[in-house]
Amino acid sequence: MPLTHLLTSLCLSALTLSAASALPGVDEGCTPGYWKTHVERWDGLGGDDFTQTVVASFPFNLTFGVDTVESGVASSTTLIEATDLGGGGLNALARHAAAALASADSVSYPVTVGQVIDLYRSATVGSASVEGIKNLLASYNELGCPLSNSTPPPPTRIFCVGDQGDCPCANEGLLGGCANSTGLGARLDVTGSSSVAADDLGLVATQLPPNTAVLFLMANAPRRVVFMNGLLCVGGPMSKIYRLPPIMNSGPDGTASYGPGLVAASKSPLVPVPGGIQAGETWYMQAYFRDMTGCGNGANTSNSVMVTFTPGP
Repeated sequence: MPLTHLLTSLCLSALTLSAASALPGVDEGCTPGYWKTHVERWDGLGGDDFTQTVVASFPFNLTFGVDTVESGVASSTTLIEATDLGGGGLNALARHAAAALASADSVSYPVTVGQVIDLYRSATVGSASVEGIKNLLASYNELGCPLSNSTPPPPTRIFCVGDQGDCPCANEGLLGGCANSTGLGARLDVTGSSSVAADDLGLVATQLPPNTAVLFLMANAPRRVVFMNGLLCVGGPMSKIYRLPPIMNSGPDGTASYGPGLVAASKSPLVPVPGGIQAGETWYMQAYFRDMTGCGNGANTSNSVMVTFTPGP
């Protein structure tokens, strides 16, 4: 069992309490019924998805890192099919776990995508109660769903995930970049807001190899081309790629972060963006890191994050 999952199994109560208390205003979650009847909002097609990286057609067992014996779910079952499983026990757990995963990736949910996976695994490969975890996720899923059938204009959005069959050495990654030597794809997320005035946006890369060099990149145009062991997702043919110094180290937990202060940095000699980042501009961010024991080329990348900056207060 991966260390993060083992720690979650041992500290389940602390995880759920700290996750909920860290987000005091959270009151959103969408039921299995919502996701089952709104496949167009997480089908990975077009630009109308509410989810950012979770896709309805993902295999359920592969996404949660379990086998059929552990989950009680057929290997061919997708996430959206899991939302329609009938009955109690493991089926009810799977039903609510699939809905929780989609909710955590789209609304102000009490726990993160990674914590949903950990909670589910704590009941299927750990020692937590199946019924208890099912009830917990069900309570989150019934908090209230704010989504309508119109396209939201989010200021930040994750894209360029390594799940499209174009990773260079068949190293697909479902929720981040192409898989690295940890077996997972590095995941880039943002914290704070897209406000230029507040300048509180932060970049957080997780699921990196431990103690490796990490450099954050940004450009004002996206792309998707094979690069080293992963994909280069920033910097179109006419767009310069800017490096965000200094080079970071991922530490023993495989995590690196940059910011806040990105707007200020863009106006400094260290990141010489002409005019700096301005409100109304869209920028694309990505983490690039060394991975000497990956699939052969010595480096890899995370998914990318699109940020449309707003004036702010």
